[in-house]
Amino acid sequence: MSFSVSILEDTASAMLKSVSENLQAKVHVKFLEIGHQMIIYASMIVPVRTGYLRSTIFFVAVEGLAYSFGASADYSLFVEIGTYRTRAQPFIQPTVEVFASMFLDAVVQAVMEACRA
Repeated sequence: MSFSVSILEDTASAMLKSVSENLQAKVHVKFLEIGHQMIIYASMIVPVRTGYLRSTIFFVAVEGLAYSFGASADYSLFVEIGTYRTRAQPFIQPTVEVFASMFLDAVVQAVMEACRA
């Protein structure tokens, strides 16, 4: 599961470009903090048999303000959505649902901070 945030830049105005760069940096830091919290939360709710699936949960910056969150274990999708033999035991989707509003709050807070600077 991945998401991306784009911040528009006004190339005609150096001041707005400065605010935009400052804003991107602030949003990036806040998103990484939230991402770390997401890893912790997902690690607490993921079903554990050996601990391998839990050890593969990640949140990484892909490019610019694009991020990826998930688990890299080969069978993580089967745990998340289930199979015809096993019930679904979601841990990625519930984590995204819990933290989704925090991303919007982080953007709003970063905009406020960037405008003050």
